[in-house]
Amino acid sequence: MGTETELKLATSKRGLQQAIALPLLKKQASEGSRKQELTSVYYDTNDLALRKHDISLRIRKIGAQRLQTIKANSSALFAREEWETEIDRDEPKLQLARDTALAPLLTAKLTKELKPMFETRVERVVIPCHIGNSDVELAFDQGCVATADAKLDLAEIEIELKHGDRSEVARLARKLARTAPVALSVRAKAELGYALLDGALDAPIFAGPVMVSRQATVADAFTRVGLACLRQIAGNENAVRNGDPEGIHQMRVGLRRMRAALSLFKEMLHECTD
Repeated sequence: MGTETELKLATSKRGLQQAIALPLLKKQASEGSRKQELTSVYYDTNDLALRKHDISLRIRKIGAQRLQTIKANSSALFAREEWETEIDRDEPKLQLARDTALAPLLTAKLTKELKPMFETRVERVVIPCHIGNSDVELAFDQGCVATADAKLDLAEIEIELKHGDRSEVARLARKLARTAPVALSVRAKAELGYALLDGALDAPIFAGPVMVSRQATVADAFTRVGLACLRQIAGNENAVRNGDPEGIHQMRVGLRRMRAALSLFKEMLHECTD
C-alpha cells in the first residue's frame, strides 16, 4: 500500500502547451519527458457499492501493460491510499485485493455484480523533476472521461510528490499558475466519471466530515480542516458560474468555514511566519 500525494490543476489544451513550455521544468527535469496513451476502465455495481464506501477500482491499459488500482478516498484533498498491482488481463483480479480497502466489500454477490461503469482515455506527457530536496512527477493529460451515454473533455496537470516535502508541490503549482490559466481541481477522474453518470457535473458540493486522529499534530489538523474547506470552495465553481443558488450558498459556507479555521489556528500561523 502507498499514499498518493497529488495536486490536480484544471486547464485547457492551450494551457497544457504553455505549462509544458515552462523553462523551469526543462531546468529541473531529472530525465527526459515520456508520452503515454492511457485507457482506464472503472468498475462498480449498479447500486454503486464502491462509490458509497469512497473506494475506486480501475484497470489501466498502458500499451501491453495492465495495472489494477484500488484507491480509498478521504476528506484530505491531496492524499489517498492506493494499492496498485500489475495483472495479466483486462478484467479485475479480485484475489489480489484481499489486503486492500476493497476487501471488506468482496462478497460473492458484489463480485458477481461488478461491471465497467465508465472509462477515461488520455494522452499523457510525463516529466519527472527534482526540485529542492524533493522528487516530483508532472503529468500533462489531454483526453476525456466517457460513459455509455455521455463524454467530458479533460485537460489537466497532475503534480505528484514521489519523495520529499509536499510544500514543493504547492510552490510548483503557483509557478505554473503564473505561466498558464489553471485552476485547482478537487475531483479525481473517478469522481468526474460518477458525476457524469449521475448528470451532476455542475451540482453543488457540500461539506463532508473531517476526521482528525488523536495522534495528529496541530499542523496536521489545520491542514486537513483547511483542505476540506478548500475542496468545498473550489468544488462549487461550476455551480456558481451557472448561477445555482445552492452552489452559491455552499461556496459561501466553505468560505465561512475557512475563515473560522484561520481564526482558530491563527496563533499557530503567526508562529509559522515569525
